[in-house]
Amino acid sequence: MTSNASSSPRRGLNISFVQIAVVVGLILGISIVLDFQQRIQAAQIIIAEAERLELEVSKLQADQEGLQATLAYVESDAYVEDWSHSEGQLVRPGEVLVIPVTKPGALSTPEPLAPPPAPPIINWQLWLELFFDNIQ
Repeated sequence: MTSNASSSPRRGLNISFVQIAVVVGLILGISIVLDFQQRIQAAQIIIAEAERLELEVSKLQADQEGLQATLAYVESDAYVEDWSHSEGQLVRPGEVLVIPVTKPGALSTPEPLAPPPAPPIINWQLWLELFFDNIQ
């Protein structure tokens, strides 16, 4: 008995070059798509951070402008005049300084009373009102 190697069917995997190329192409395509997705997510994170920082910068610029305006007012003669009359208790020539003083034991103005809180609603009354609102 002679065995013919060429006539017997080949055992194992019957994979052609085209099938290997398709599998390799799919693997490369999937890896490219996944990498692209990761880059898109990273870009979205960067864009969101940039928008947050732009908002913070605009708020800080507004604060800086307000502080510069306050600084300009504090360095002006108008501020010195306002401070001297209010906190410094200084007067101009011809003015008289008046400091109101209350007598000891004098009644102060009573503070207005807050309205009394509404009485609590009992649970069954709340349900009755919710279901039959137009009866009352």
